[in-house]
Amino acid sequence: MRDHLFLSYATEDWGFVEWLALRLTSEGYRVWCDRFKLLGGESYPRDIDAAIKDRTFRFLTVLSHHSVKKTNPLKERTLALNLARERKENFVIPINLDGLSPSDLDWMVSDLTFISFHLSWAEGLAQLLKQLEESNAPKGFANGRSAAASWFESKGLVNAKEERLWSNVAEITELPTDIYRYEMEEIISDEERLKLLGVWPHFAEREICWSFVYPSEELIERYRLKERGRITDRKSARSADISVRQVSIRVFNQSLRSHCLARGLKVTSDGGLCYFPEGLLPSNRLTFLSYDNQTTWVRTVGVRNFKTVMGKEPCRYHLAPYVRIWLDHEFGSLLQVRVRLFLTTLEGVPIEKKAALRRRKRICRAWWNYEWLSRTLAILHFLAGNASAIQIGTSEPQRIVISKQPLQFQIRWGINESLLEASKPESEDSDETILELTDDESDEKEGSGHE
Repeated sequence: MRDHLFLSYATEDWGFVEWLALRLTSEGYRVWCDRFKLLGGESYPRDIDAAIKDRTFRFLTVLSHHSVKKTNPLKERTLALNLARERKENFVIPINLDGLSPSDLDWMVSDLTFISFHLSWAEGLAQLLKQLEESNAPKGFANGRSAAASWFESKGLVNAKEERLWSNVAEITELPTDIYRYEMEEIISDEERLKLLGVWPHFAEREICWSFVYPSEELIERYRLKERGRITDRKSARSADISVRQVSIRVFNQSLRSHCLARGLKVTSDGGLCYFPEGLLPSNRLTFLSYDNQTTWVRTVGVRNFKTVMGKEPCRYHLAPYVRIWLDHEFGSLLQVRVRLFLTTLEGVPIEKKAALRRRKRICRAWWNYEWLSRTLAILHFLAGNASAIQIGTSEPQRIVISKQPLQFQIRWGINESLLEASKPESEDSDETILELTDDESDEKEGSGHE
């Protein structure tokens, strides 16, 4: 009956191990972990060696700077590795928790394939679950999700009280009814197109431009724009030649980009993101009203220094809001805000994608809910300027109006935060933090990220 997953770790890593044990339990796996004397109806075994030999399907060893030299984890790991060699199976699953390098490990485990959790717990868990599924690990715990939830209830962490949840979407209160079609007499360069977008919200396809805002007389003359029809009442309009919905979405999203450019943001060389340039705001500080109505600020541009195998390398990060419109969602039409970073050298040269991803994760790894919410609020308030809402276009009904507050929801259950130890947020002034980083770290896909 080898039907359990055995978790071996050092006590200093208990916070992670508790999370992992409960996540695995909720997936239906039977987990043995010494801090959970009873998790799912079966007590932790008294005879550890027998449990590892006879009842364990996979041995999960959490490797960290704390656990590699500790006596008990070392004894358990040695037994499991010897069993793996005798059985000639992948019995041991090593988890790299805090970025250990091969030189930090002993010879018995240094040649094993690790599952990395040090850049992202979510991505590490996804890899672990995939490996367990591929190895046909038994899922004998049908009520695992309920058992994991009941453990939280027994700790008193969950209370029957109302709690407010913040989202990263804001309500769109007004959208244009008509969209106009214009044609240029000649196609202009990409650079000129960007200049035009900064002063006129529109979506362009070669010489054809779509917009819900009339261009100024100066733009009509300069670019020889001629109106060639319109989509009247876009919600009910039908066309055999174009998708009215797709045109509408593209016009609205490009109009958001136009608004960002008008507010002083720049566009990356590949056109993928708008970002805050150096010096746009005094001291690169974006001031806004926090969720508690207190005036605070976040940094829009900063510097981080990284140690790599090539030596110390500084990089500049720019806050880069990624905003998109969702039409006709179940909560109405919405603006989604995603917080991203654009990384360059100190000279302004964009950092190569893979290296940028590793550095971006290192910068954001200490951003918890408050940090993400703060930047979401700051971006919405910046786009609104001094107005009570974000507005693109001036005449009703030919304008977009968006709330500068994200949607909030009330739920009936909350967390008793008095039982938790809150970590101190990293100061926005700490732009000289030196983080350990090696360029041979595994490349990982960009997720929710915690960009």
